[in-house]
Amino acid sequence: MKTKGLSPLIATVLLIAFTITVATFIAAFSQSFVRTQTQEFGQRSQELSKSCQFANLQLTAAVYDGGAGKVSVLARNVGTENLTDFRILTFTSDVDFVERTPSNANIALGSGEIATFSVANVTQTPAKVQIQSKQCPREAVYTCVFSGGTFLC
Repeated sequence: MKTKGLSPLIATVLLIAFTITVATFIAAFSQSFVRTQTQEFGQRSQELSKSCQFANLQLTAAVYDGGAGKVSVLARNVGTENLTDFRILTFTSDVDFVERTPSNANIALGSGEIATFSVANVTQTPAKVQIQSKQCPREAVYTCVFSGGTFLC
């Protein structure tokens, strides 16, 4: 008795055709997906850069109390963008720093407004101190350098 089966040549052709069909669907989906994600990222990036374009922060004073292990800074929003989500970075060298969140980090600092931010548990005298708004970390940043027992802002 002879059994009839699928010829190896026909099976190979069908397998190749199926693979090409699946690859075509995957390519079409991934191209559409990548295009959509790229457009959304571009829009979010433009929105963020437009709002941060007018963000500017200035430290008017900084104080280190070694006995209490506390750093306090007086910050002014000199830009036109409202800022929030603040952090203080205390540097012990040019590259070594500790990021700390002040208790009032989430206040909204409007244009022209001034606020004091403090962080505790600072065990070493900082070489410099920096305040940033996480909302615009590159634009809303200001640094004071510790020199002669005081900060120069």
